[in-house]
Amino acid sequence: MNFFSKKERPVENIAFIGIISAITIIFVSLLSLFSFLTYALALFLPLFSTLVAIFCKKRYFPLYILVTVLICSLLFFNRIELTLFTLIPSLIAGFLFGYFFDNQMSIPLLIILTTIIQTLFSLLSLCIGGLLVGKGFSYSYIFNVLGLDGFDNIDTIFLPILLLFSLAQISLSLIITYNETKKFIEIKLNNKYDELILSSLIIFFTILLVIVSFFALPLSYLFMVINLLISVFLAIKSFIENKIFIRVLIGFLLVLSLFLFAGFFTLVNENASYLLLNNFPLLIAILQYVILLLSKNNKLDKIKNRTDK
Repeated sequence: MNFFSKKERPVENIAFIGIISAITIIFVSLLSLFSFLTYALALFLPLFSTLVAIFCKKRYFPLYILVTVLICSLLFFNRIELTLFTLIPSLIAGFLFGYFFDNQMSIPLLIILTTIIQTLFSLLSLCIGGLLVGKGFSYSYIFNVLGLDGFDNIDTIFLPILLLFSLAQISLSLIITYNETKKFIEIKLNNKYDELILSSLIIFFTILLVIVSFFALPLSYLFMVINLLISVFLAIKSFIENKIFIRVLIGFLLVLSLFLFAGFFTLVNENASYLLLNNFPLLIAILQYVILLLSKNNKLDKIKNRTDK
């Protein structure tokens, strides 16, 4: 039996889940024993549930979750945050990554969506952890759990750092699984709806950014970094696929966004001034809408010309 292959029989699925569950528990044990390796080892955690989601029948995944979480909870009952914050969000994000990957979601959308989901689940688990110890959603509790207390401005940059760490986890899962899975899964580098979906996400998160900036500034910075991440994907994709005019226009929008940032920087509240960097994702989203609209009109003109003939 090839280890990295689709498992069809129940015995194959259960055996594979047993092996991956054991490896996951070993990694969590190392996390517990060697705190200085926490973040390096945690990068690999979503990979294990990704492998289960890709190679096993989906109905067996709850078994993997149940066995892994139960054993880790019993082994590390005095460190509930290890299971709650590090393990569970990684298992869920890894499964969603594997599920979307197996169903041929395009790579950019796959990375962005699972990164956002991983970040939100991690944040949710921290909130639950705070409630369990009677501290609610407390930054001091979160930073103490993660060993980040004492860093300057950590309350502002924590959520963006959490997002970037989730991005690193998901990217590592993609890199490791790509070569093995392309043998039997049709991997899509892009989809015709990617630009529309990603541009709409930028608009959505920009609206959220403006709203929450009045009462939850750290959350605004999270939305800004999400938008910057999406805009980089869109800019690179447009730069590669479109003509020289679009490439020049993207460069112009980058320069324009920097000028807008510099021009309005002193006019905005000091704590919120860096949110002005969101003007670049917004400009990229508008550009994508214009490109899609022109492309649609061009197709309609071609159809009309054929009909006239």
